[in-house]
Amino acid sequence: MATSALRNSAFRLLLTASTVSGLGSWLLAVALPFYVFHLTGSPAATGLTLALEALPALLIGPWVGALLDGWPLTRAMWLADLAAGTAVALLLLVDHPDRLWLLYLAAFGKSLATTVLRPAARALTPVVIGAGPDLAAANALTALSSSMLRLTAPP
Repeated sequence: MATSALRNSAFRLLLTASTVSGLGSWLLAVALPFYVFHLTGSPAATGLTLALEALPALLIGPWVGALLDGWPLTRAMWLADLAAGTAVALLLLVDHPDRLWLLYLAAFGKSLATTVLRPAARALTPVVIGAGPDLAAANALTALSSSMLRLTAPP
């Protein structure tokens, strides 16, 4: 059944893009606290980094789906990816504890963009794949990909 969803080239592209984006997000979420601790030696600064990574999901996560209903999903995904890329580019400027505020801004911005990107990609799946058994297969593949990322990306 899963192979029927994979025959759809638009879905394959969406699944691949979501998987690559998810891998980058997980790697960054794990690497940033380590980098902050390496840079500062401060458990408080490290904890603040983790808190800023979690904050957008807590603040806007429950309402993002409703906000996305009025937007073209592909545009929302492009803008979220652009915002995430801009946030990650800020990390290039962080080489000293005095510039840690840029890392905090980047962590928050990347997490905010990801909080918008994930529901947009999920909402785009039925548009790309259609209804019926192919949608069930597509949702199963998306869930499998997400679960595999959660297990493998942090280590």
